[in-house]
Amino acid sequence: MTATLTEIREAILPPSGDVLLRFLRDAYYGQQGEDTAGAYPEETALKARELGLIGQGDKRHTLTNQGYIVGNVAKEYCNWVDHGRTMPTPRPPTSMFEGKDVLDLGCSFGRWLWEFQRSANSVVGLELQPEYVELGSALARCEGIEPPVIHNSGVENLNKFIEPNSIDFVFSRLVFNHVDIQATLPKVADVMRKGGILWVQVETFPSAFRRIFEGELRFRSRVLGAFALLNSLGVTIANRQMTLPVKGRMHASHRVAYPTLGWWRRSLRKLGVENFKVEANANGNAAFSARKIS
Repeated sequence: MTATLTEIREAILPPSGDVLLRFLRDAYYGQQGEDTAGAYPEETALKARELGLIGQGDKRHTLTNQGYIVGNVAKEYCNWVDHGRTMPTPRPPTSMFEGKDVLDLGCSFGRWLWEFQRSANSVVGLELQPEYVELGSALARCEGIEPPVIHNSGVENLNKFIEPNSIDFVFSRLVFNHVDIQATLPKVADVMRKGGILWVQVETFPSAFRRIFEGELRFRSRVLGAFALLNSLGVTIANRQMTLPVKGRMHASHRVAYPTLGWWRRSLRKLGVENFKVEANANGNAAFSARKIS
């Protein structure tokens, strides 16, 4: 029987939950073909099974839908701890957000907000998964960090929570490929103050090919990869993004698209967000910044 989120939260919180967190992280990586969860004591797997986070029998280290979500939090948190509680690269320089009002779109459990609020004037995030919001708040308290304000909503709804012309620095990491891009970008520009900076990390067009030729071999994964390629072409060439009603662990539809960096530059310029600069670009994963000038 699946445990409540409160029971799961209490079970994974450090320091007593450290081993379970690391087990779930490795089980998560096992879904990507790097399973080391079997190296843990059997009682750890038993606890994860009692909480409904992993399967039974032959699937004993296979994450359930709830386990996949919790495992993703465990992965991000444990990796953050193992890297000296520092954020991964690429990352924006402190000068971009110091003393500023900051918005993180698709903030997961909030670890980037933890970093920003050390020197920002204010921070706020939007996150679709309620589990991330609740678990992130609890983990923040374990770290002695004031939990940041996170609204439980999709980033397309940001205008319902954020006032126009109220944000100096908008940050988003590996989220924009999965949302209605053209509906969201104007709302982002609207909440930015003149002179405000947008810093975004996305997967770009080469990722569409990798999803087909280097991704999972399952037929469903290849079909979704082909859809992503067509969708990327549609957005880049015709500014049209399609949505496929395919239910996944964390979504009810599939709209993944990987526009080119040139498309991002042109689209932002139309919204008065210019001075486009590529901050990092490797293997189809790029970060860029731009400034609102009007």
